[in-house]
Amino acid sequence: MVWQVRRELQIYRVAKEFGVLPSVVARDLDNDPEQLSYNLLPIGRYEEAYRAYRRADPKELKAWAGSEVMEAVEANDFLMVERAIAGQEA
Repeated sequence: MVWQVRRELQIYRVAKEFGVLPSVVARDLDNDPEQLSYNLLPIGRYEEAYRAYRRADPKELKAWAGSEVMEAVEANDFLMVERAIAGQEA
């Protein structure tokens, strides 16, 4: 029973995110053992947070404050700057 609820939740989330019928998602998940469609969902949230970060709109950033996703965006941005600086010094 727990597995069935989890599967239905996966189907619901993917169908909603990609705007497709749940039956299409169910077939996709059955034929994709890596569950790529489901595993891509966090990438969408990351992209939203990254765009908010780059726009630097205080109202938007406040909505993301303290979220794990925004922390990942900030950490990745810091690493990119750090690498760019290191490349200039080489």
